[in-house]
Amino acid sequence: MFKKSLILFLIFMFIVIYHEKIIDQIEIYADNHKDSAWAPKVEYTIGNFYYYIHKYDKAIEVYDWILFYYKDSEFTDNAQYMLGNCYEGKKESDKAKAAYKKLIDEYPKSELVKKAQKRIENIDIKLF
Repeated sequence: MFKKSLILFLIFMFIVIYHEKIIDQIEIYADNHKDSAWAPKVEYTIGNFYYYIHKYDKAIEVYDWILFYYKDSEFTDNAQYMLGNCYEGKKESDKAKAAYKKLIDEYPKSELVKKAQKRIENIDIKLF
């Protein structure tokens, strides 16, 4: 059990230390193959990685990339929603609300619309 925990810890530390180099290489590869069917999913995963380690500016860049280059992708509504989450993380309420409203307006059939509406309500509550 200890060996397994140690190995997992070492893998985690490797990723933490070298994540920028790893992600940069993946982004370069995805950029060179942006016509590939899997490219939007890879980009979305990269954006989520940055979001979860609280590198919101980098995540915003990636989500904006998806919205610009992959407008017809299955990940566009998700990227728009995550933009709102990033702006919430940065404590930029107006931009977060604008991102969620854009999701509601541009992707009205998305399953994320209700979540976006709820987040807008919660942002308003947090302001008081």
